[in-house]
Amino acid sequence: MQLNETRAWNRFYAAGTPVDIEPVTGSLVDLLEQRVAQYGERDAIAFFGRTVTYDELGARVARVAEGLRKLGVGAGDRVALIMPNAPQHVIAFYAVLRLGAVVVEHNPLYTRDELEVQFRDHGARTVIAWDKVAPLVQSLPAELGIRDVVSVDVTTAMPLTTRMLLRLPVAKARESRAKLTSAAPGTIPFGRLENSPALAASHPRPSRDDLACLQYTSGTTGVPKGAMITHGNLWANARMGAAWMPDFRHGEGSIYGLLPMFHSFGLLLSVIYSVETGSRAVLFPTFDPELDVLKDNWQEIREEAMRLFDEGYIRAAEKDNDAGFGSFFKKGWKRFYLKWYDKPLPSAEALCPRTVELVSSIPNVKGAMFALLPGGSHLNPHRDPFAGSLRYHLGLSTPNSDACRIYVDGEQYAWRDGEDVMFDETYVHWVKNETDVTRVILFCDIERPLSSPLMTRINRKVSAFLGRATAPQNTDDERVGGINQAYAWSKRFSNKISTHVKQFKRANPKAYRVLRPVLAVVVAYLLYRWLF
Repeated sequence: MQLNETRAWNRFYAAGTPVDIEPVTGSLVDLLEQRVAQYGERDAIAFFGRTVTYDELGARVARVAEGLRKLGVGAGDRVALIMPNAPQHVIAFYAVLRLGAVVVEHNPLYTRDELEVQFRDHGARTVIAWDKVAPLVQSLPAELGIRDVVSVDVTTAMPLTTRMLLRLPVAKARESRAKLTSAAPGTIPFGRLENSPALAASHPRPSRDDLACLQYTSGTTGVPKGAMITHGNLWANARMGAAWMPDFRHGEGSIYGLLPMFHSFGLLLSVIYSVETGSRAVLFPTFDPELDVLKDNWQEIREEAMRLFDEGYIRAAEKDNDAGFGSFFKKGWKRFYLKWYDKPLPSAEALCPRTVELVSSIPNVKGAMFALLPGGSHLNPHRDPFAGSLRYHLGLSTPNSDACRIYVDGEQYAWRDGEDVMFDETYVHWVKNETDVTRVILFCDIERPLSSPLMTRINRKVSAFLGRATAPQNTDDERVGGINQAYAWSKRFSNKISTHVKQFKRANPKAYRVLRPVLAVVVAYLLYRWLF
């Protein structure tokens, strides 16, 4: 009997999914070199429209590896990476591994104390850090023995036009640039490493069973601990992921790098799985820097939200004229709209002017609302069929408990007051609030970043049309879009005839099955004529 014959779960695998994968025999350095040879001219990374081919990635990794070698980095040494999602992050990751050294990932939003705890544990002497956090690293105690801090300016990886716009002598450009980069005196610019000659091909290489990463746990139940992960572990994990998607065409696809790469899932997806499949990793900083203004002012936003909550303004659509969220209302979900793909609602401008001001200051925020979910409730699995936006949540008044959480494609996130999260709403997601506390959040639709200017224009046109057609209201004197009007009419109509329909269905089941699709076509036609 074959071993696989005892695995009863194999019969539930999707068609084309192998029950075994080819064993990993090399290191992640071997993986990258294989893909460079195989897909050299194909894009490996895209960042705000600027691309890096696999050939370029391989060459830059070799040069940075040589630069690190000259700094004294060798096999087994720990090298700390503290960066947002950017091409330099990918390059630094593979350059450290090429030397046989060990990557230690860190959240660039960590406080000094959080960094100190981990540095005392792993003992890295070389740090590659976003220039915004480099001064924080430099302030760590001298006894930690940090020898070199390499600073990364992520704007240098952006297209020339973007870099020029960020340098315009206007307040908006200065503010945007200040959120992305800052001076880091006393550090080694990452560009200096990239200007090194290539590392000698004869330099010793790591093997499959060598340590590749120290990935620290969240510390939810105690002090964060560094999980020791080998090259073979990571490559096998990526290979398993590829096996689960047999229809994904290697060498042709794109991977959206929205998850932070300092997190194990984001690292695997954007840095390793993308290379395993010869894909283009489209990288985004973890959050749009412009959204920081919402998180920075979350307490003011909460104050206005809770006043509306206390006064009963956050409520369900009383006239059944909110097609997008009609099923949510049955679960006790309620909302108060701030802006909807056009301009702020008059009621929002009058009742929560500060929040409207903050939301309106961010051009990429297309829709925004306060959303409430009572304790003990849930929202069933759902997804947005239109991929024009990303979803942003900011916790305002939450249970601050893991029992109040959202699942996105199986990954869990628990809301916390003052903490934010962004996710792709085209993935199936659902919500559970298993506490007795009501959850109130700021809920925003953020324009999806696209690499093609043409697709960006099309997305904006389609979004604007759908926004007008689904215009909602908080109060009776506000305009309602055509789709929402049609939805309200259909609800009233269905409520009136539902009793008669049920009686007809019970009495004439065969006739009902014949007439139902015919009626659906007639209603769809009438709706089309009314709307267009």
